[in-house]
Amino acid sequence: MQLALITQGEEGENMTNYNNKVLWALIGLIVAISLTNLSYTKNLQRQIGNLQSELSHIRSQVNHEYANISSLVRSIHEEERWWTPATYQVLEANIDQSVVKMSWQIKEYEENSIVLFNYRLNQNESYQQVEATEEAPGFFSVTIPLEITGEPSINVQVIQRQQESAGTITEEAVPYGYNSGADINLEYYITAENQGIKRSSEKINIYMHELTYWLFAQLNGFIDLSASNNSYRGHLYEFAEMDTYYKAQEIILEARGGASEAPQRWTFEAIGEPVRSMKERQYELNVITKEKYDSFYLIVKYNDGKVFEKKLR
Repeated sequence: MQLALITQGEEGENMTNYNNKVLWALIGLIVAISLTNLSYTKNLQRQIGNLQSELSHIRSQVNHEYANISSLVRSIHEEERWWTPATYQVLEANIDQSVVKMSWQIKEYEENSIVLFNYRLNQNESYQQVEATEEAPGFFSVTIPLEITGEPSINVQVIQRQQESAGTITEEAVPYGYNSGADINLEYYITAENQGIKRSSEKINIYMHELTYWLFAQLNGFIDLSASNNSYRGHLYEFAEMDTYYKAQEIILEARGGASEAPQRWTFEAIGEPVRSMKERQYELNVITKEKYDSFYLIVKYNDGKVFEKKLR
């Protein structure tokens, strides 16, 4: 009986040792598989990174070739034209009417041809036609008056901060641009007729925003409407490379929709001396108020009673 018990005990111990060996073998196998998978994963990641790099390089090459082909197509198109696109020169810029000179070349000009310049400022208008003057063989020009209802070029960045949760503040810079000068768009085409044969160019658009800069100085800057610490602030600068006809007399930030029905106005204060070379002037605004408002407007008053207003928020 005692011998049988000893034999059974040895068998149990042997079984435990066997199980432990199997367990460790399995753990080793799992570790080996994990290391293999880790090495495979790293190698796969490396291959993916190389592939992405190659794709980026191929994309860059394709973009470069596309740019070269586009440039070549444009060059071929320019060479095939029997005329060159017109350029313009501002001769006079007034508040009621401006005068510009349009110039171009006819490459294969036939003597005694009638050359006409057809243009319009508004898509809804009919084309006006002017006979061109030949300044030199093959080189033509016209001088045309343009009625420009000029408006200032104003580019203001509106900053707004919002409190999302306790201790968390997000800042949003809202780009706000108002540049109606870019709307001065002259559409034209050129015709040349000789012995009953008439040629017409394609229609071309020229953006004459430069005319706006003859009338108004540009106004750029930022306005912070976050009401941080119950305050609003702004910094604007007005500049021009020439002596413009219109000059800002007063710049106002107007708030509407507060506790009181009447709108609240604050005037920007001119700071420093204008820079003569650029005719630059700077303006600042710092306002402290306990009220909150629904909307804000930027109002710019110019000489001759011109006033421009634009909603900021």
